Amino acid sequence: MTDNNKDLAGRLHTALIPLTEPLHEAFALAAVDAKSYIPPYKNAGQMAHLRSGVIRAGVREHLTSAPAANWSLSGNPDRMGQISLVHKAEGITMRLLKSAKQTAGVPHAGSNPTRRAFWRNTPMLEFETGPLFPDPGFHRLLALWTPLQDGTVSLRVVRPIKEGRYGGTVEVDFVMELAPSRSDFEQLEFVGEPDFEEDLFNPEVSDDEISGEEGV
Repeated sequence: MTDNNKDLAGRLHTALIPLTEPLHEAFALAAVDAKSYIPPYKNAGQMAHLRSGVIRAGVREHLTSAPAANWSLSGNPDRMGQISLVHKAEGITMRLLKSAKQTAGVPHAGSNPTRRAFWRNTPMLEFETGPLFPDPGFHRLLALWTPLQDGTVSLRVVRPIKEGRYGGTVEVDFVMELAPSRSDFEQLEFVGEPDFEEDLFNPEVSDDEISGEEGV
């Protein structure tokens, strides 16, 4: 793993850590809102789509009143509750999406050209070639939330480098779990040299993680 990659990993980690508590708190409050506002219909199934929508709206509302340091809230709420978080100092734009499946799969980009471009980050391994592929100074990340059985959510951030496809894989070169009980570099994963003791790069997500309904 090159020094450039380590430096970028550290910068992303440092920028993302302040989001851990605010995001988990926002999701916890939004889950309470969902219990209050979703009608107790008996013949409408589990109404997962309604729950996801209320949670998205609630997360935006609670993040607005309790933003994380150096991060600003963006995205158009009229577009299916779209939520983005921006860190101007580090050039990070991050979209908050529901994971592709209960297994926390990375959603593929789909056919929209703008969305596909968002998924195509310059791979970190190309930064080591020097001036031909310098660190672009901006990074497009996905923050993926997965509902858990106890009513909480798991949160992880990935940096995609390919658009992926339905039933296929989405390649990423950075994975970080946003877990309140963990700290420092325990939360980082990368895909690097095979002989490296830690799994520092995660090249792709399995087919099983991708299929299923994609959330926004």
